[in-house]
Amino acid sequence: MIRTGIGGVIFLVLAVAASPGAAYATPAGATMMPMSGGMTAGCNCQVPVQAPAATPREDPFSRTAGGPETPPCTGAAYPVFSSTSGTVGRVSGIRRIYPRNVLNHPERAAVYRVITARPGIDLAGIASELGMNRETLRYHLDQLESATRILVMRDHGIVRYYENHGRYTPLERRVIQHLWNPTAGRILSVISALPGITQADLAWHLEVTAPTIRWYMQRFRADGITIEQHQGRCTKYSLVPEARPFVRHIERERHA
Repeated sequence: MIRTGIGGVIFLVLAVAASPGAAYATPAGATMMPMSGGMTAGCNCQVPVQAPAATPREDPFSRTAGGPETPPCTGAAYPVFSSTSGTVGRVSGIRRIYPRNVLNHPERAAVYRVITARPGIDLAGIASELGMNRETLRYHLDQLESATRILVMRDHGIVRYYENHGRYTPLERRVIQHLWNPTAGRILSVISALPGITQADLAWHLEVTAPTIRWYMQRFRADGITIEQHQGRCTKYSLVPEARPFVRHIERERHA
């Protein structure tokens, strides 16, 4: 009787061990994920997690220019299986930036509006205008440039920004660069109003030294903005025909 009972227990243990379901047993505490569709990168946040509050003007997104903008996640990442049907530009919570949606971010749209309103503005000017920290601003400028929304020009160590919609010709952008300098702007304004003015007359009108006038005129000439006519010992300065109406237009806008 006892031997029969022991034999039955041994038979039962062997039967359970040989069962196919034992190979697929779930360890204690493990969680099964649904396996439908393709595998995409995801986050193992099983419950909604309150993201840390952003500091003022802090961009909470990824700082890789031209890459995805990823919401914060407090858990370690692992593959998540989910269906990707009907998803455009978004994979497991990652929103990719394209030219068509680059202005959907409110801070980036504000940066673009400032550049449009004040062409040739530099990084410091935009940061002051918007009260935005420079690291966040550089990130948004990189995204706008990658999406071909803005043009970037370097002016003797100063980086200036313009909208990229063909609003200004290359010559006009060079004129705008100089107009950001008060002294250069005054010289161009006087030459526009008095074409053929001499260096001595420029110095007298603006109350600056002749070497200062010469220094600026060399820069204007190198950028193709002015032309010079030599008569004896005198040099007369004029704006190139393409620059003259644009300088006058800018002057009217400033005094409007």
